[in-house]
Amino acid sequence: MYVNLPLASLGAGFLLLGHAAAAAASLPGAVRLATRSGPVSDSDPGSVSASSPLSTPAPTPEVEHPMIEYIDDSNLTALADPFMPPAIDGVIKLPSFRPEGVRFAAGMSSRAVPRDSISFNLVAPKLRPVEPGDRMFDPYRMMGQVRRRNDKGEVIYCTGSLVGTRLFLTARHCVPPEPRSKTLEFVPGYDGSRKATDPPLPWPFGRPFRATTCYGIHTNDPVASGAAVISARDYVVCVLDEPIGVDAGYLSTIAAEPNPQAREKVYTSRAWWSTGYPGNMEDGKVLIQAEGVRVGRVHVTGGGFNRIETPPYPDYGWSGGPLFGVNQENEEVEIIGVVSSYLTASSASGSSFVSALHMGGPKLTRLIVWARCTWPGKPDECPVTPSP
Repeated sequence: MYVNLPLASLGAGFLLLGHAAAAAASLPGAVRLATRSGPVSDSDPGSVSASSPLSTPAPTPEVEHPMIEYIDDSNLTALADPFMPPAIDGVIKLPSFRPEGVRFAAGMSSRAVPRDSISFNLVAPKLRPVEPGDRMFDPYRMMGQVRRRNDKGEVIYCTGSLVGTRLFLTARHCVPPEPRSKTLEFVPGYDGSRKATDPPLPWPFGRPFRATTCYGIHTNDPVASGAAVISARDYVVCVLDEPIGVDAGYLSTIAAEPNPQAREKVYTSRAWWSTGYPGNMEDGKVLIQAEGVRVGRVHVTGGGFNRIETPPYPDYGWSGGPLFGVNQENEEVEIIGVVSSYLTASSASGSSFVSALHMGGPKLTRLIVWARCTWPGKPDECPVTPSP
């Protein structure tokens, strides 16, 4: 899965344009993780080059994409700021929603991650299927499979998570680029391991719901291959045709304002989780969890856009899956980014390392809060009511 790209210093590629359900791909089940040492800072040269070759064709120019409506940076700020809750100690947070009577899954905790500020070792996260008894509990019930068909009729799937009553978050490269294919579906609580004789899951779980449109942020480089990864904007918020989050619930998001102290507090002080439907585990039919994901670096590509680098763990089908933590004070699950792509680079000593890239930052939070307040499904979904 992790391919060393033919660059002298750096390469990047889409991890996971999505896994084709019809293809019986043989993918590695484990990755030997390289150790990376050195300073961790925003000046670290491990940024993504616009000339990096990618493992997927160049995306359709933004203006021609059939499903995504793009918002300019400045326009998004003007649209979202009236609804933004105030930042606390440099941290922006949107609330989550858990329906009454829904339990929080056992065994989830937020663990502090001691880290030397000069050097550190990236430790491979532990992967395991989410237990069947936990799949209908918070936060797993708010996650699901994202499906589309390409122009050949093949089913391609990724991962997504509910961030509003009628909103799900996923990677931008998971949205169908083919003009003849505008169908994009989200299946909350998808569990392909269930037998036909099993009792059906309660509504809305296990059922496909159609996305009517998706919203992303302009890359300002619409033709360049991989522009969304390069600019840390490989995410979209999609609007569903039904407010299923009223019954399923939805997740919180957090982001650090652009200052080093806030980034350290939010991203590198604890371990994280991620969930997805990778094709190399359980044939992509069961939600898989990565435990103990450590953030090695947060690269700021501009005002409000972050590429979050962790040890590699995802495989095809995990694209769009949330990278999240748990606030132990209130058992609230907080998303900091979505799985996007992978990065390979060479150190000064000539050794290479491989990392998973996630996209997040304050602009992602602004996109979600604007969407929540534009398509609310419950009275308190919009966190702030603007003054008249």
